[in-house]
Amino acid sequence: MNKREFIKTLMGMAFWGAKQGTWARGWDDAIGEVIGIAEELDESQKPTIPKFVADWIENEDVDDFTAYEIFDFLKHEEYQDEIHKWVYGNDDETNREREIAVLMALRYGYKVEKEKKYRVVLPFTVWDGHASEMKESTMFLALDITSGETRFPHSPASIGDYRTDLTESQIKGIDKRYWAFAEEVCHV
Repeated sequence: MNKREFIKTLMGMAFWGAKQGTWARGWDDAIGEVIGIAEELDESQKPTIPKFVADWIENEDVDDFTAYEIFDFLKHEEYQDEIHKWVYGNDDETNREREIAVLMALRYGYKVEKEKKYRVVLPFTVWDGHASEMKESTMFLALDITSGETRFPHSPASIGDYRTDLTESQIKGIDKRYWAFAEEVCHV
């Protein structure tokens, strides 16, 4: 039952002057007070979870599992991965909060956390024949989002299907060594 349904139920319990006795007016006053309190309640909000947790929820058939079964399921050896680390790889308080977030996501739905974006910025030097000296410059790792091909343009601008703003998993999927050169992209 959500807040609106609760208020509607309360309104149905009131006499609203149908009976003029003191008891009925007291009842109506009490129901009115409870409705006022219910109006101030925060409705349960959908938790925001990482994409890999959302993928797990979509791919696993855990709708009929109890909470115990869900977390027992996650603790099995084959789930000693990203989702297990996200739920259980923290201090006790954060672990409990994340267990609750998973349960709420299963019950009420969820919002997917926007993944952070990074740019791989690679420094390089090149001989400048006009100035007769070495010139420092940068190039960026660019990924073609349709073919998986990579390039190294001198500008972070997206060209065609090539993107330089990439997720951590995209960068590490190309080559884990690039992660050392990744810088978080801050959009203002």
